[in-house]
Amino acid sequence: MTAILLQVGPTPTPAGSTFGAGIVGFSFLLSVMVWAPLLMAVVVAGLPSRRGMYGRVELADVARSTALATNVGLLVLCLLGYIQFQVFSTGVLFEEKLPWLPDIGAGYHLGVDGVGITTLLLGAIVGLVSVLASTGIRERSREYFCLLLVAQ
Repeated sequence: MTAILLQVGPTPTPAGSTFGAGIVGFSFLLSVMVWAPLLMAVVVAGLPSRRGMYGRVELADVARSTALATNVGLLVLCLLGYIQFQVFSTGVLFEEKLPWLPDIGAGYHLGVDGVGITTLLLGAIVGLVSVLASTGIRERSREYFCLLLVAQ
């Protein structure tokens, strides 16, 4: 009887979480997370520079709501990537590798590991909080939110 209890069976192998698997079906998740704030910063910079009303909405509110919508979208993408991240896999996930200048060996390469995805998630949270904390900005709001998006 004790021989049966002391037998060692196969050790279980860790498996990645299946919750959220397959939600993000495109391979350029990190590129969207990197380039979307820069693109939206260009949109905010292209807003008219006059003060006052932009239509019926104040210019500061247009810049703030553009930055807020961008940061909410980034947080949603980061959460989807974090949920889908396979914890026990080795190497880099969400990897993108494209040749840029193949004659000189330059390429576009993005990827994230466990610490990196956590850092991206924390950065998205800080970005959203920074936009929400900037409700009092009324002077040069276009420049402020443009630089906030570029810094992200």
